[in-house]
Amino acid sequence: MSGPALYRYYPSQAALIEALRAQFFEELIAFMRAAGEQPGADTPGRRLNAICRALRHWALAHSAEFGWLFAAPVAASRAAALPHDAHQASPGAFGQVFLEQVAAIWHTQRFPIPDLDGMPTTQVEQLIAFSNRIDGLLPPDAAHVFLKCWIRLYGHLCMEVFQQIAFAYTDMEPSFEECLSELCALLDVPYEPPV
Repeated sequence: MSGPALYRYYPSQAALIEALRAQFFEELIAFMRAAGEQPGADTPGRRLNAICRALRHWALAHSAEFGWLFAAPVAASRAAALPHDAHQASPGAFGQVFLEQVAAIWHTQRFPIPDLDGMPTTQVEQLIAFSNRIDGLLPPDAAHVFLKCWIRLYGHLCMEVFQQIAFAYTDMEPSFEECLSELCALLDVPYEPPV
């Protein structure tokens, strides 16, 4: 197919790029969800471990795609909706998979939460707004724990995939597993090493 022929199907280069991004997000989300549906992922904690490992596996196997999807800043207009719509092929849908697992843990057994009274007012206001955007799936104090976990997980992956810690680590799996065990501790679920 010639280059110009593509524009019979897409009105612009931006539309073509967005369609490719959506396809990659759909692939990643399907991979994470499939990991959470394996027979061994039979509790919310085990599902969380499974999808986190699946996310890392996909990111390392598709580092170029991961970089394309996540290296560019998210526009403020798009960021305001994240991570809420599970049906959008966007970073929001990608984050939704993790959010669903944290919410399942919260609704099954709860986990330790911070005292919002000890936080800066602006942070509390943002947590309340975020909780409202996700329709109260997590209350503001539990949403704080979710965001803390998400920042750690996502940050760890970016450091590994973009080789920003290669000066110290050539094999990040032990560090990733340590990060995952810390997330499990925050969410009060058992950490199980990979088989």
